[in-house]
Amino acid sequence: MVTKGEKFVNVKSISNSDEKGEIDCTMISKQIINAEKQREKMAALGQLAGGIAHDFNNQLMSIIGNATLIQKTDDINKIKEYADRIIHISQSTANLTKKILLFSKNESSVNEPIDLKGVLDNTYTMVSSIFDKSINVKYNYNASNKMIVGNETQIDNLLINLLINSRDAVGTGGIITIGTEDVEVINEKVLSHGEIIKKGEYIKIVVQDNGAGMKEETFDKMFEPYFSTKNKSKGTGLGLSVVFGTVKSHSGFINVISKLYNGTIIEIYLPVHKPKNDLIKIHANQTQIKGNLIMLVDDDINVLDIEAELLEDLGYEVKKFDNSLKAIEFYEKEYEKINFVVLDLLMPIMGGKELHEKLKKINKEVIPIFITGYSGQAECEEIINSGYTIVEKPFTFDELSTKIAKIYK
Repeated sequence: MVTKGEKFVNVKSISNSDEKGEIDCTMISKQIINAEKQREKMAALGQLAGGIAHDFNNQLMSIIGNATLIQKTDDINKIKEYADRIIHISQSTANLTKKILLFSKNESSVNEPIDLKGVLDNTYTMVSSIFDKSINVKYNYNASNKMIVGNETQIDNLLINLLINSRDAVGTGGIITIGTEDVEVINEKVLSHGEIIKKGEYIKIVVQDNGAGMKEETFDKMFEPYFSTKNKSKGTGLGLSVVFGTVKSHSGFINVISKLYNGTIIEIYLPVHKPKNDLIKIHANQTQIKGNLIMLVDDDINVLDIEAELLEDLGYEVKKFDNSLKAIEFYEKEYEKINFVVLDLLMPIMGGKELHEKLKKINKEVIPIFITGYSGQAECEEIINSGYTIVEKPFTFDELSTKIAKIYK
């Protein structure tokens, strides 16, 4: 005879067994799903790595080839031509690196107020000159607003990626339209890929083509970093994922309208820049410009030497250091003679931001220019918001000259 207590225990035991079975099934299901996701992720990374390796190796081959040609000629005009090619290809390689970082991380880039109309004007001029003349590219800037907070290079790359996709979609005789308009979002709404656009004032960029349009599968996957309908020999398939990443890093939104055989419309919403009067401004224009002596600090000796020569070509006398502590010692003795300082942000022992704070204790009027090889650093945004200048590596002679000129405006 079974007692009540024994019956209760048996029932409880059976109940635990059922619950355990359910838990085990749930855990197994999750493990299977996670394993499948990991497999897909690894396959994607493999495909992505192959495309990146293809692009990098082609660019390195071109750099090595042109450097070799420089070694083999005494013709000064040829040397200049080969050097120009190396600079152009190196900038392209640097942009590829920035694209990889942009979609692989959700960190903000170095953003500052930029003239969106100026960027669009330049992009239109460029594509008009390089696209097949049978393709009709139309452009109208109808937005009354012009300024956004952003990264000019990234916005330019975003536009070029969209226009190249449209060019490939329309083929010979196609029509591509680029336009802008002012948009005020009063009520939040859901966009094409599930995002909800927030209330606010935006400049809407519209890129429209009369190409083949997209299948539903292509439409759903278009922003995935490893998805591409193009042959691998034509690139990594980073284009639209970079577009999406750029829009997100600029606090914007993207909407797509496309049907097979009915063309594609891509709408980019970027927040209008509203200047704040309380931003700290660089005080270089309030300070009497001193002599030509500047202090340069970068821990990479090879890069330090190149940077010093570029600055010397601009007419400055450069005192260079690969050690922050030694730089502080020199600055303490000679700060009254130093015009401004150029500081690398990421250095061992003491980075550029901390070094700048130390220099301010010696001279509160110190004028800094920060240089960085990685604009995803969180402190970059803080530095920009404080009114200081950042130059992203790799930079050209003209880019450096332009940045330095801005601190005296």
